[in-house]
Amino acid sequence: MNKRYEDKYLCTEGQLALVRVRARGCLRPDGAGENGRYTVRSLYFDGPDFPCARENEDGTSPREKYRLRLYNGDKSLIRAEIKRKDGLTSEKSSTVIDAAVARALISGQGELVSSQDPVLRKFALKILTRGYRPSVLCEYSREAYLGSPGRVRVTLDRDLRVAADRERFLEDSIGPGVPVFGLGQGLLEVKYSLLLPGWIAGSIIPENGTKTAFSKYRMCRADIFERL
Repeated sequence: MNKRYEDKYLCTEGQLALVRVRARGCLRPDGAGENGRYTVRSLYFDGPDFPCARENEDGTSPREKYRLRLYNGDKSLIRAEIKRKDGLTSEKSSTVIDAAVARALISGQGELVSSQDPVLRKFALKILTRGYRPSVLCEYSREAYLGSPGRVRVTLDRDLRVAADRERFLEDSIGPGVPVFGLGQGLLEVKYSLLLPGWIAGSIIPENGTKTAFSKYRMCRADIFERL
């Protein structure tokens, strides 16, 4: 695990287009996907009284989120992830699992608590002792760029959709989904360790950009999922 800072900005499509041009001029595309573009699908887990959602709403620190994630619909490479937020920094622990293990976690099988993998064991412990189950399934398009120093990672997220059926994580499609971003809106995330180089900040962050505590899980669940 490596701690890092995450600055988030809700942007218009025009602002994202400008960020894209600037990022291509001073950063390199992520090796994932085609020219740094790929689709992210996330299945978030939460307890019966939704402690993860409430802690995010309240700004509790430290706090954790539990999720399964796959990219470009590739079910041969699934990640179980625990993301921890502590003050201004965050860190992510992950492990690669197969579809059978993913199905076991989704169905609430706590036997995996005996796993030797610390991430999988902690994930299964939440399922077994706190009743964690799938809460929100969402998918979005991501464009990512990398730079140094500072392990800078810039991501542009568009077309965030939440699925009506949480059981579709391992299917070919989550279905039409419900749009979460406003019309012509997306999310810029700037992630870095220690300090963000000034030349990157001046080049990438929109002049009128405003930081947000935007959480994809919180917004999908609180603002969208309860209406499905």
